This record gives sequence, C-alpha cells and structure tokens, in this order.
Amino acid sequence: MVSAQTIEKTKSFGDEDFEKIAEYVDQIYKDRKVARGDREKAWKEVDRQLDMRPNTDYKMNPMTGRMKDGMAWMPEIELPLQSQTLEILAADARRMMFPDNGPWFRAHALVGREFLAKIEMVGLVAGEENDLPTKVTQDNVDKLVEGVMGDLHEQQDFYSQIDRFNVEAFKYGTAVGRVRKAKKRVYIQTARGMVKDDVELPVFFATSIKDTYLDDTPQLIMSEGHVVGPATIFCKRQKLADLFLAAKSGSKDPEDEDGGWMPSKIRHLKADAKGMVEILRYEGDMVIDTKNEPNMYIPGVIVTLAKGEGKPKVIRLSFREKPFTSYVQQAYHLESVTCPYGTGPLMKGAPMQRASTETFCRLLQSAILNTEPPIRYDPEDPGFASTGGPVVKPRALWASSGDVEAVQIGNPTALLQVYGAMTMHYSDVTGMHAPRIGQQTVSHTTAYAKEAELSRGQVRTVDYANSMLDGAMSKILDMQFSYLKDTWKGERPVWIPEYGGYARVIKDAIPDACVFEIFGSAGPSEERARIQEQMQAIQQVIQIDMLQQQSGAPGQRIDLDEMKKMILKSAGFADVDVLFTTANEGAPGPAAAGPGNPGAVEPNPGAATAALQALAFSGGNG
Repeated sequence: MVSAQTIEKTKSFGDEDFEKIAEYVDQIYKDRKVARGDREKAWKEVDRQLDMRPNTDYKMNPMTGRMKDGMAWMPEIELPLQSQTLEILAADARRMMFPDNGPWFRAHALVGREFLAKIEMVGLVAGEENDLPTKVTQDNVDKLVEGVMGDLHEQQDFYSQIDRFNVEAFKYGTAVGRVRKAKKRVYIQTARGMVKDDVELPVFFATSIKDTYLDDTPQLIMSEGHVVGPATIFCKRQKLADLFLAAKSGSKDPEDEDGGWMPSKIRHLKADAKGMVEILRYEGDMVIDTKNEPNMYIPGVIVTLAKGEGKPKVIRLSFREKPFTSYVQQAYHLESVTCPYGTGPLMKGAPMQRASTETFCRLLQSAILNTEPPIRYDPEDPGFASTGGPVVKPRALWASSGDVEAVQIGNPTALLQVYGAMTMHYSDVTGMHAPRIGQQTVSHTTAYAKEAELSRGQVRTVDYANSMLDGAMSKILDMQFSYLKDTWKGERPVWIPEYGGYARVIKDAIPDACVFEIFGSAGPSEERARIQEQMQAIQQVIQIDMLQQQSGAPGQRIDLDEMKKMILKSAGFADVDVLFTTANEGAPGPAAAGPGNPGAVEPNPGAATAALQALAFSGGNG
C-alpha cells in the first residue's frame, strides 16, 4: 500500500527501480485488458461485419472442427448495412466539420505593444502592397496565425487524419489520436537555388483504440482532487531488429521527449519465433511502491517496455516536454461514469446487422428449397432405382409407377416481411433512413417533409460533430500551436488566404499564446454575417461622423469618437485605433462648407462609404 507520507518525486533510477517500473506497467496493462474484454469482443464483431466476412460457425461441428453434413449448400452472405452506415456517417461528419470553401476556425492571439513593435521592425510581410497590409495590427497577427495553422495542416494531411479519427469513433465509440513533433523533407527556394531541408512539424495522427488502453482515473481526480494524472498505454508488436536500429539512431537524453533510449537493455531481449517482441508505451504520471522509504512518484514520464520470451524490460524512459499528454480522445457517447470508453452507432447496430443477415440467409434458404424442393419418391420404383432418384429441373420427365411428391419447406413471404422489419429496425437504431442514403421515400411526400426527415436522421451526427469541434479539435489546435515555436526555424513563406499573398514568417512573429474559436462548416456563413454586421456598423459610424461635423458646438456630452470605436468593436474589428487619425495627422482634408467658408468643398459621404466598405471587405484590417 502506497502511503501519501512516503512518496517522493524522483528522476533518478537504478536497475531495481527499472524492474519495478516494468512490473508496474505490465500489470496495469494486463488489468486494463481484462477489464475491457467484453468491449473488445464487440469490436471484433463490428470488424467482421465491416469486412463482410460471413459468420459460418453454425455450420461447423465443434467436436470435429469439420462442416456438418448437409450444410454445404447454405448461402454464406454478410449484408453491407454497417459498411454503408460508416460511409455515410464519415461523409456527413466531414461535411459538418469542414466547409468546401472558407475558414473553419478563427484565431485570437495574445498581442502587446512590444510584440507589435518587434514584428514591424523585422519586416514581417512581403508581397504586393495592394495585397498585404503595411502595418501589423492585432487583426493582422490573428490572420497570420490562421495562415500558419492552415499551412501546417496542408503539409501533414491533417483532414485525412481527422477522417480516420471520426471513423474510429463511429466504429468503436472512442477515437484516439496523438499530437507530436515529426520531421518532413521539404525543398526551399533560396538565393543559392533549391535547398533540401528537414522541417520539424507538430503533426496530428489518428491511432486505434484497439491498441490503446485508457485510464479511468480522470473521473477520480475530478472527484477526489488527486494530483496524480492519468496514464495511457499503447501496445504494438515490432520486429526486434527494427527496435535495435531505432535505439541506435535515437537520442539517449531522457529530457528529450523522443529520446531516453537504453540500447544496453535491448541486447538481452529474446524475440519469439517470428522475430517479434511486444512493445508497451506508457505515458503519464506514475506512483510505485518500492517497499522501501520513500516510494517513487514520477510525473509526466514516457516509459517503453519490450516483452519477449523473458520478463518485460524497460528499454526507453523519457519525460514530456509539455505539461499535457500527447493523446487526444473523443467519445461518441459515454454511458458510464467510471468507464473511459464510449459506445458508437456501429456497436449499437451490430446486433441488428447480425439479425438482418440471419433473416436474409434464411430467406435465401427458403427460396432455394422452394425452387429446388426435397422430393419424396418410392425407393422400390425400378426407374428411380436405376437413376438414383428423380432429378428436379425444368421439363424433367419422370417415368415412374409410383407418385412423386414435392415437400414444402419454409415460407419465403413471411421471411421477407421479417427481413423488412429487421432492416427498418436497423435504420431506426443507426439513423440511416432512406433520404439519408440517397433513396426516395413515399412519392407523395413533400420536399419539406423529406428535408425534415433527413434532418432528424442527421441530428445525432450533428451533435457528435459539435462535441468534436468543442472537444478534440480545440485541443488539437491548442497542442499544435504550443509546439509551433519549438519547431519553427529560420524563415518560412506562408500563404495568407485573407490577404491573397505570402508572408515571411520568422519565429519571433509567432505570438506566445493564442485562443482558437472553432465553428466548423458554418465558417463561411459566420464570415458573411460578420461582414454584414461590419457594414451596418460602418453605416452607423458614417452617420455619427456626419453628425459630428455638422455639430460644432463645444461641450458635447457624448464622446462621438468613443461611440464609433464601440460600434466597430462590437462588429468584430480587433484594432479600431488604426482606423482613426487626429486633425494634425496626415494630409489636411477639405474644409467644411459653411457661412464662414463659402468656397469650401462639401463632405462627400459617398466617398467615405466606399472607402469604409472596401475596408470591411478586406476583413477590417489596417
């Protein structure tokens, strides 16, 4: 029993400590594998149905392992209901999360005066003056971060990984992925010509929950206030020869998140007959009872175990560079407080898929028996005795002295009704109704009714997409941004869609903190609504400005300048100060017309309106 008074934080280990760590991780892995045994059986059934591998166990004799007599003729078919459902769910989620054209998130960077001055000094942007702003403001930095993150996603096949992530949630109820640093070979055009370089990027990639064992302690932490964070275990099989090469080329520095290799531990490993060993990767906090004072508390540790023929051994130990775990998880639907695994629509539809397939196979069997029915005949008939019985085929001629009787087995009509009820029940469970899969419902149904039926079928997928955007997607962007400054080297050209030009981005141009507002496929409509609000705000500002010019009486009780700024800020303009100048700044404008100045030019509200409209359509930037 680990005592709270005897726990000591440590990063120094001996051989006995490594043995304790190996035993601890191996035991935790075994306990978690046993605890989710029933769930893994459900996952295997879903995989079988998606692979459309027929279940033929009922044909086999469990005693002999051979097929039972008289069952070889029975059809072996698996319906594609689950495959069709997964295809539609993945396509709908992708459409709800990412628009065809336009942004799906917005960045709000932490920007101060010192930061802006430093960015202006290094000359951040490059390109045509008409496309890129010449003065860096809060809104410009936000657009810069959005461009950098978009460029990052394009380089790592980000959207395909999100598709895989969603598929895991639909199949197994829980999706798991990781954010980590990875190197990519790129070619950069410089003054010396084309240069080949390795660029380090914070990438996201999806993993399988079948290989990942989650911790149920987060709920305990929230309830009891414990300080020991959760840990995740990833399991895989790897060739021992590949492990040797990885350890030889890897870093031995434990402070490096990708380091901590111990080649001396790998030399004593023994692989199985296929040259493989089992690898366990433990990431999280760890408290180990050493049976001596004090016990070990290891926060943010990454431990890799190798299990061959002998006992498991620690072959790698390092510490996280960031205070958060590299794993990202998203459940489709959670049904228990203590269980970290969710339940997906394909898991719910698996029993109905199996029942529908069984009914369909029975329907085929009944149809076959009705088409080629068993026949009862007189075995003493000399004609049949010589031919081995009557042959059932069209226009067959049976020369017989006795009667020949067809035996009716099964009722295809009744089975067809049962099959229709089963498939309808499957549609109700998974939400895969006719309009959603592109089929037409009742011919007299109105377009509005069809649209309503389609919306009702998609509502659960919409809920998942919204929870995904608020949960896993928000975490992924935050984690990638936290690695951005660590991986950024030199100067990289980045395309900024809002400005239609490239920006030369250096490490100092990336802000220290940023908050991401994610709105998914609603991004373009959100942007159009924001521009419309800005236009309305601009019209109000123009009217107030004209009122301010007409009213020259001193001692105004309302600060019209502050009112204009307030309206622009409420419409989404991040930096309104750059839009205003004092009377002494810039070129002198035309004097206002009046009795004292009859030759002055009247203010032109139309010109002001056009100028501010152009400003609004550019995104409200200076």
